[in-house]
Amino acid sequence: MSEPAPGRHTGEFYNPVPPYQIPYGVIVPMEMQNLLVPTAVSSSHVGFCAIRLEPVWTSLGQAAGHAASLAVKNHRAVQNVDVDLLQRRLHDVGAATIYISDVRPGHPDFQAVQWWGIRGGLHGLAKSPEKPGQRGATLHGQYCMATPDHAAELHRPLDASTRQRWKVIARQSGILDEHLPKYEQLTRGEFIRAVYSAANTADNRRSGQQVGPNTTRPAFIVPRLNPRALDNSHAPGEVDNELLASKVVMNIATLSGIVVDDSEAVLEGDWQYSTHTPPFVGRSYLHDMNAGKGEKSITYTPTIPEAGVYEVRVSHCCNIRRSTNTLITIRHADGDTSVRINQQETPEYGGLFKSLGTFRFESGRSGWVRVSTEGTDGKYVIADAVQWLPVSQENSK
Repeated sequence: MSEPAPGRHTGEFYNPVPPYQIPYGVIVPMEMQNLLVPTAVSSSHVGFCAIRLEPVWTSLGQAAGHAASLAVKNHRAVQNVDVDLLQRRLHDVGAATIYISDVRPGHPDFQAVQWWGIRGGLHGLAKSPEKPGQRGATLHGQYCMATPDHAAELHRPLDASTRQRWKVIARQSGILDEHLPKYEQLTRGEFIRAVYSAANTADNRRSGQQVGPNTTRPAFIVPRLNPRALDNSHAPGEVDNELLASKVVMNIATLSGIVVDDSEAVLEGDWQYSTHTPPFVGRSYLHDMNAGKGEKSITYTPTIPEAGVYEVRVSHCCNIRRSTNTLITIRHADGDTSVRINQQETPEYGGLFKSLGTFRFESGRSGWVRVSTEGTDGKYVIADAVQWLPVSQENSK
C-alpha cells in the first residue's frame, strides 16, 4: 500500500486515482505455468500462477522473489512451492498478504494477524461508511488511514458471535479445542495470539520433524484450492454444524495410502468450492451447484507407485440436500467399473470416507476415478478427495 505524500495527512493515497481491483485471471490465463509476476494484484484468488496467496494485497515483488528462492532451494517448479511456508516467510520479513490498516509491519502482532487474516478470521468484521469522493460504494483499499473494514482492532472485546465463528475457523485450521482460549472475557488480540501460538506449536514446523524420542510428525501437505473452482459463497467460519469442524482433515499427509484432493483433480463444467458442511479433506470440498446436470464431472488421477490391488475410497460430506445416486466410475487394470453412492448417508470411515471396492491397478497414471453429475437431478453432487489403499495379496484373494 502507498504511504501518504509528505505533508499530506488526509489519509488518502497521494495518487489522485484510487487503485482498482483486477481479477488475476483477467491478466494471465490460468493455464500459464511457472510465471512470476512482480506486482500487487487483487481478487479472491491472488498469487503467482498456481501459487495462491490469499486473499489480497501481496507486497510488491516480494512474493515473486521469495517464491523463486523457495523453488530453487527445494528443486521444484514454482507452482509447487509450499504456499503456507511462502506466506510465513513473507510475514516474517514484514510483507503483507492481506491489508490490515492498524497492524502494519513492525507491529508485535503483525505475523499473528496476517496468519489469522489469510484464514478469513478478519472477514466481514465491519464495513467502512461511504466517504465524499469515493468512487463506488464497495471500493476498498482506497485510504491509508485505519478504516473499519481493514482494521483488526485488537483491543476490542470479542463479542459472542465473532468468538463462535472464530472458534470454527480455528478448528478448521487444525487447532484442537483444548488449545482454544478457555476464558470468556477476552479481546480480539488475545484470541488471535492464542490460536497463532497453538498453530506454531502444533506445526512445530513440519516436514517429518522429530517432535519426541519416538515420534515423527507427518510432513504437512499444504491444502490448496482448485484454480478452476468458483468462489465459496459462505463466509469463513459459517458452517451448518460447528461440532464437525474439528473433523476436517487439513493435513493430507496424515491419511494412509495415496490421496488425491479435489484441488488436484480435473474439472469438467462449473463447480463451486465450499466449507459450509464439514468435515472434508484439505481446504474445502466441491459441489455442482445443483445445475448443469449430466454436463459436469471431476476426474482424480493418482500416481500408483507399485502395481497391485487397492481399495478405493471417496470422501464426501453429507446431508439431505445431497445426491442419493451420485455416479462414480473407476478405471482400473481390468477395465471400468461404475457405481452409484448415496451422499446423504454418513460415510463409514471416520464419517468422511466411503469404500467403493477393491480393484487392480497398474503402476503409473493409467487409472483414475471420476465423479459425475449424470442422473442426479434435484440434489447436490459433492466431490472431495479420493484415496487408494494398498491391499495385501492374502487379503485380496
